[in-house]
Amino acid sequence: MQLRYEQLTAHLTRSLAPIYWVHGDDAFFVQKISATVRQQAQVRGFTEREIFYVESGFDWQTLQIHSQNYGLFAEKRLIELRLEATLSEAATQWLKNYAQTPPPENLLLITSGKLDRRNQQSAWFKILDKIGVFIPLWPLVGGKLTAWAKQELHHCGLTAEDEALQCLILATEGHLCATQQAIEKVALYLGTPTQGIVTRATMLQALADNARFDPFKLTDAALQGETERCLRILLRLKEEGIEPLFILWALSRECRLLATLAFKLARGESLTTLFQQYAIWEPRQSAIQRALKRATLPDWYRLLHYAAEVDKQIKGVTPGPFWHGLQRLSLGLAGDMNE
Repeated sequence: MQLRYEQLTAHLTRSLAPIYWVHGDDAFFVQKISATVRQQAQVRGFTEREIFYVESGFDWQTLQIHSQNYGLFAEKRLIELRLEATLSEAATQWLKNYAQTPPPENLLLITSGKLDRRNQQSAWFKILDKIGVFIPLWPLVGGKLTAWAKQELHHCGLTAEDEALQCLILATEGHLCATQQAIEKVALYLGTPTQGIVTRATMLQALADNARFDPFKLTDAALQGETERCLRILLRLKEEGIEPLFILWALSRECRLLATLAFKLARGESLTTLFQQYAIWEPRQSAIQRALKRATLPDWYRLLHYAAEVDKQIKGVTPGPFWHGLQRLSLGLAGDMNE
């Protein structure tokens, strides 16, 4: 079954399916919606949580044994699969086997990039679709973006005028993660509960008084090839306590975009067409062009692979100085691939 993200909360209050798959190209949005499933699972008694990062060479046989290993007095488990790579034959076989007899003590939550039409027409997808729930996430634009921002403001105890909402969206340029962070700053600035409605003037003042470096300034500097400025901004982000996963998400997002563009350019597609397809507006086009000239497709793939390693360091899966990793990734995006 497929659900729009707006339908998910109502669905979860009625019952839980054995499998949920949240997929889309915006990592922040995917994690935001996944948190809704995670929260309801905990309410329903799935108090044990295990996370598996699926990358090249992942051992599906071990996961098969692990998912079926359930003690008499063990707690119900939420098993999360975070897919980073193309699904292999072993992966689809495991998914089909699991979906045929899902253990009642497990709840499986899968997150991934957008599933294309080929995946959705496959045999394994149809098997999972019969018992599970797929939540496809498309980019939020126009009225949907405004509605989402209004909902997030409401969660913080705030109500805003339409003009104030537009100021918020323009200030964050439609980036969901940046919009969420800005809303939290506005809530702190105004205090909650708030009396009355947030006006355009109040919104502008709150955003101005809370102006700080953010990860999008870092990615802008990196795309421009400004290595020294990258280091200064990253240091400020660290000093200001900005969440390192947010920084990594912003850097990875640009690397993934550049890898996609480089791949399609190598196939002979037009850059002008690609700018339109990926909604890259004129202010960013020149910086994107320069970045594409600084590195090759294998370079972007290496940066994405390195970003996955930094992700593990931040989450404590593997040891390592993740701030140094973010520095290397920033400089790599800026063109210093030897750093």
